[in-house]
Amino acid sequence: MANLNFDYEYHMRDTKFLRNVCILAHVDHGKTTFSDSLIASNGIISSRDVGKVHYLDFREDEQAKQITMKSSCITLLYSSPDFQDEGKCFLINLIDSPGHVDFSAEVKTAVEISDGAFLIIDVVEGICAQTRSVMKQIYLEQLCACLVINKIDKLIVKLKLTPLEAYYHIYHLVEQINALMAGFITFHEFESGKGDKSDDCHKFFFSPIKGNVIFASSLDGWGFSLEYFAQFFADKLGYSKKILAKTLWGDFYISNKVKRVLPNAQAKGKWPLFATLILDTIWSIYQIAFLEKDISRVDILVRKLGLVVHSRDRKTSNFNKRLLQSILTQWLPLSKVALNLAVYQMPGPQNLCTKRIERLLTNFHYPSFSSLPIEVQSLKAHLLACSPDSDVPQIAYISKMMYFSSGNTSPLNFTSKDTFINKSDALITKINIGSAKPAHHSTKDYLVDVLSVSNHLIAITRVFSGTLYKGQYLYVLHPHYDPGDIILDSSSYIIQDEINNAKELPPNVSTFQILKLYILLGGELIEVESVPAGNVCGVSGLDNILLRNGTLSNTLYCIPFTPIFYNTTPILKVALEPVRITDLDALINGINLLAQADPCVQTAIEDSGEHVIYCAGEVHLQKCIEDLSKYFAIGIDFDVSAPIIPYRETIVSNMVNYIEPMAKLSKMKNLTINISDNIYSNCTPNKQFEIALRVCPIPSAIVRFLDANTRLLKLINSLNTQRENAPFHMNNNIYQELTNFKSTLNEIFFSSGNEWINAADKILSFGPKMIGPNILLTNVPEDSKISIWPSIRGNYEHIPLSFDSSIIQGFQLATLQGPLCHEPLVGVCVIIESYKFIGNNNSSFMSREEILPKSELNIPHPSKSIYGPFSGQIISTVIKTCKQALASQPVRLMLAMFSCSIQCSNDVLGSVMAVINRRGGKCFDQSVQVGTNLFSIETYIPVAESLGFSDEIRKKTSGLAIPQLVFSHWEVLNDDPFWIPTTEEELLHFGEKADSENIAKKYVDSIRRRKGLLVKTNIVESAEKQRTVKK
Repeated sequence: MANLNFDYEYHMRDTKFLRNVCILAHVDHGKTTFSDSLIASNGIISSRDVGKVHYLDFREDEQAKQITMKSSCITLLYSSPDFQDEGKCFLINLIDSPGHVDFSAEVKTAVEISDGAFLIIDVVEGICAQTRSVMKQIYLEQLCACLVINKIDKLIVKLKLTPLEAYYHIYHLVEQINALMAGFITFHEFESGKGDKSDDCHKFFFSPIKGNVIFASSLDGWGFSLEYFAQFFADKLGYSKKILAKTLWGDFYISNKVKRVLPNAQAKGKWPLFATLILDTIWSIYQIAFLEKDISRVDILVRKLGLVVHSRDRKTSNFNKRLLQSILTQWLPLSKVALNLAVYQMPGPQNLCTKRIERLLTNFHYPSFSSLPIEVQSLKAHLLACSPDSDVPQIAYISKMMYFSSGNTSPLNFTSKDTFINKSDALITKINIGSAKPAHHSTKDYLVDVLSVSNHLIAITRVFSGTLYKGQYLYVLHPHYDPGDIILDSSSYIIQDEINNAKELPPNVSTFQILKLYILLGGELIEVESVPAGNVCGVSGLDNILLRNGTLSNTLYCIPFTPIFYNTTPILKVALEPVRITDLDALINGINLLAQADPCVQTAIEDSGEHVIYCAGEVHLQKCIEDLSKYFAIGIDFDVSAPIIPYRETIVSNMVNYIEPMAKLSKMKNLTINISDNIYSNCTPNKQFEIALRVCPIPSAIVRFLDANTRLLKLINSLNTQRENAPFHMNNNIYQELTNFKSTLNEIFFSSGNEWINAADKILSFGPKMIGPNILLTNVPEDSKISIWPSIRGNYEHIPLSFDSSIIQGFQLATLQGPLCHEPLVGVCVIIESYKFIGNNNSSFMSREEILPKSELNIPHPSKSIYGPFSGQIISTVIKTCKQALASQPVRLMLAMFSCSIQCSNDVLGSVMAVINRRGGKCFDQSVQVGTNLFSIETYIPVAESLGFSDEIRKKTSGLAIPQLVFSHWEVLNDDPFWIPTTEEELLHFGEKADSENIAKKYVDSIRRRKGLLVKTNIVESAEKQRTVKK
């Protein structure tokens, strides 16, 4: 590597010399070791410490567990031979990301601010669960990726394959990767209605001939692409470099007779060129330097390659490994080929594709670029130009908030510019994260004040247009901001003074001043005065303004960039409470900081007043509790509840003899039942109002459709709320989207059976919380004009009265707590068959206008009734009737299910399957990796049985298998919690007491016991009477 000028601010100015690249891979496929190799090229760490330091894993828990948990960025410089005469270096922002599925949200934050990606795949393990996920993100985010086939040394040392066997193994792996990518592209194109792959889809496929594939061993520090060997063997053999570049990969061989490169090597029993010229050479080096340790042959090899091996490399205790690394890192340095591909294969910020820019400028308000206001569409040219000039709009995107601390547990190194100009000071041979101290340097202008950023959140920001300056005022556009709601002068952009003095702002807009700007160096920061377009930087000053992500701009005509939607669903939750009640406010503040710093954490306050956090999995939960204790709620003692597992309740098709056991649970009294239709009716306590309803299961297709469109259900609820409070303007795109939603819902209803025809027009509400997969329908003729859909039709005359709102509120509360164990309901349809106001006309149905005067409808004389407000009576009556109707149906528990992916060798396969079966898992796919003894197991594991699952797998397999758990779906548990043996066969098999364990009842009892509900248990009154004293 040539001498580098570490003046970062100088190299940040020219966008042509910028690259923003992320590293994506499955866990333990070599991401962090790969990044260490690139970091060592800048002299930040020693090449001897590659794979040992894990420089970007600067957190204490990351170092302890040897896995990456947070995405982190470092700025590197690369001096390309093509530009050495000009004295310019490429500035590469390298972003490492986690590979564990619990931290998939961190991966998404890395992808959002990158233009290119290194996709790293273990050559032995191949495509894994997280590999599929990141490949999908590469396509959706339109990134230009380079494939790194890593750990090639395992083919030599571990699997002991011949060069020919290794070639076919690698060849098939590349084919599998391209086939998977083609599947993603085809599915997305057909889903978007295009019907065929776009013309530019070829850029997402990998081929060594295209130059976007690296063959590497990160741990040994070497890697190569075909370009190097095409030149190498062109000089050695006298063949054309152009011909070799096209034939080194594929079914080609060299004919010694005609001295030409010919096709059909396999058919003629010849070795392909890749095996004979490249792999055979590397295999020979491993054989003589590492396996045979033949020093004399090593010296000959070193002389032929023109390399230098220092005497210290021959005297180490593991001299064969050190000797091998010394030879290969000099001959085929991984950092050189990787940085070279980042420069020449990946686009710079000014070369982003139009499709990606248009995707950034669209969101749920404007689903297509053409639907954007003209003023917003004009920003496209500025984003494509990526100009740092001051007269263009200032636009930047914040992908996440990152917590930096200088505490004793994981101190942050704050570094001056002088450290990196003086290369000897920058060389770190031993890094101890737990005992590192803040650096002290003489250049005060660049020295970061430790106290000023201690315990602060830094916004990880990508600048897309203009230049950010220290002290600059900008708008913060939150994800729900809609520029279509404002009317501004389109002839000019908002100037600084107007931002600073703004008194009235549109909804979802804030203003802030940039306090400081930083260059990111992993766990270190360099303070700078400005950051031009195309760069990734840290911004301070947003702690109390932004939750997780947002857009910065100096114009209100900008649209907030697409909010991040994460693949990981937070499914585990724990309740937190301080030991001392006086620490409650500090703990709440710490929880809020944790939610800002971790993009996958969700926080909530339960109805009971408990403060809970939701996490993606057990590993993620452990990390969150540790972060809260060490960084966000320092010095506060708090108790953490056992993980609370979510459940759901549903009903299935009707069955005989089910009413009696459920009736006992619900304690039904004075019940009126229409046996033929299971219609239940009840009166309010004041006998003024009676309602009759029934319940039935919703078709599974409808449930899936509603679950997939939760965002639209929230939008419908929001529009109805606005309709009740004040007139509002509905965007045409929203109108079209909701219209399509309703028509699709009608089609699914129509295909579900005759009883569901026109059901969508009768919907009064979704639930619970107005957005759940349960439906409230009405069969009352008077309700034909009242439904949830007037907001779509634009008809705002039929505003729901308190009478309707009370029924809807009762439905919401009834679906929020099911009859089994007060868990939310799923897939239940409540159908109102009739209701009547009894009053003085005992049996006649009456219209709304005839029931009560409007004044009484709105405030039904609560002070005159001993039973409380009339609306409250209606709510409680609806809840009671819903529970009675549910009690007549076969109610089942629904379990949250994890999708689990495990790779293991055949030696521990039996142990893995034993643990899966003991945990109630269901294996749905099991295959062998071609050419290896590795088995890939895909299974479903109940979340309730997943606690401690990963630790048990690691213990049973001695660490040879690591499960990856990610939330998949809800599954109905078919066991009846109230089942008792009744038939002769059942009595004969299970006995009169049915002593065999009922899994559903076990879950139900545990949930009810945790919630303090009644649990039916047998109590031993007299233990001695149960003993057999004499035989």
